[in-house]
Amino acid sequence: MSNPVFPYGDKQDSKKYSESFEDPGMKTEMEGGYVVSRARHTRTPRRTFSSGFTHLTDAEKAALITFYNQAKGSSKIVDWTNPTDSSTIAVRLKSPFKFTFTGVSNYSRW
Repeated sequence: MSNPVFPYGDKQDSKKYSESFEDPGMKTEMEGGYVVSRARHTRTPRRTFSSGFTHLTDAEKAALITFYNQAKGSSKIVDWTNPTDSSTIAVRLKSPFKFTFTGVSNYSRW
């Protein structure tokens, strides 16, 4: 069974893209200025991606909502295309989608 595929990966706005890494290290400061550190776990540190869209039509917004419902929010793993290198990464959604209306009158954009 394959993962749901994130729609409109090619329409992501580069101004809203960011990537950060988890710090798997644990540190404890000791007397005399010493620091004792170790890895919390041995797996590869997780990455967090943030992305966004601009000027989505009503149909594109509806497709994203349908996708979110199919993915059951953050409960399922989905395939997402990284816009910087076009690689497909299995990710889990962290928070619900948020849409802001930016259209005017009959020119509906999200």
